[in-house]
Amino acid sequence: MHLLRKLSMLAALGAALSAPLSAQTVDTISSVEGTTGDLITITGSGFGDSKKPKVELVDLELDKKAKGTALKVVENSDTSLTVEIKKAKAGVFGVRVRPKGKGIDPADSGDNFTIRAPELLAVKGIGGTPNDEIELQAQFVGNKKPKIKVGGKKAKVTSVTMDESEGGPPTEVITIKIPKSLANGTWPVELFTKIGQDLEDSLVTVTGSNKPIGKVAFNATVNGSKLKAKGKGLAIESTGLGVVISANQFKAGNTKQLVLNFPFVEGVTELPVTFTGLPNDFALMMYSSGKVVGGIPDITIWNGPFSITLNAFSGGQLAGSFEGNLTSAGESPVEVLGDFIVKTN
Repeated sequence: MHLLRKLSMLAALGAALSAPLSAQTVDTISSVEGTTGDLITITGSGFGDSKKPKVELVDLELDKKAKGTALKVVENSDTSLTVEIKKAKAGVFGVRVRPKGKGIDPADSGDNFTIRAPELLAVKGIGGTPNDEIELQAQFVGNKKPKIKVGGKKAKVTSVTMDESEGGPPTEVITIKIPKSLANGTWPVELFTKIGQDLEDSLVTVTGSNKPIGKVAFNATVNGSKLKAKGKGLAIESTGLGVVISANQFKAGNTKQLVLNFPFVEGVTELPVTFTGLPNDFALMMYSSGKVVGGIPDITIWNGPFSITLNAFSGGQLAGSFEGNLTSAGESPVEVLGDFIVKTN
């Protein structure tokens, strides 16, 4: 009986030793979203005191470490881990803790973690002159200095500070200088990080610049087909009613012409400004197939009201966008939209 008891105890001990150890549980994560540079705290049990465990972002479809991601454990105890997001990509992931040691099972969090791309919230103020400093509000910028573009031109980032006074996710205040090469006008702001990018609908208005806006160009879409004009195909003139832009596209077998009218802009002090009504009611588009029918050139004329937005007026150039629906007798309405940069002198 004594021998049988010893054998039973040895068998139980062997079974216990051969059973895999467990990391126990991941109970909580301090946040369920963040970006590179953020610290998150994981609480649970069985993480191990002496050896730092590994913590991974998990691809939820493949159930393994997500490619292009890396987490670093900066503080650890058996019940708590502080982890820094070193490398990541935007998306939703699982969180897995792998304690070191043979036979120890990993532990997964019951909550997923979202890596957030950057988000521009607002532009403080309305703008300024080239080289002036302005502030942007953003979230999920990360611990690396972001790249900012205003009107497609790179802006110098002078500082990035944290503002946690409004509650919720921390807000970064990014101070930039308006690019010296930027022309007068109202321009979008773009934010780029290694995780992603964002475009802010609030625009920056630049004044006091003498820089030209860019290369002269006229791009329109007429019911899905392109109308582009440059060089001899693009003309602008001043009339008693305002400014007239005439874009002509010449191709073998057909000619397209789009004529836009809008008031003079020398007195405009706030941009963007949108012109509707007269003289835009005279917006005109002509199409010629190049054929002659009964001695009369085959020309179809559409007209109707346009909405024209002027975004920039600088260095002897105008820049803006337009849209409208034109009609012609016996024809279906034509949707026209596009943008332009043209010389005024």
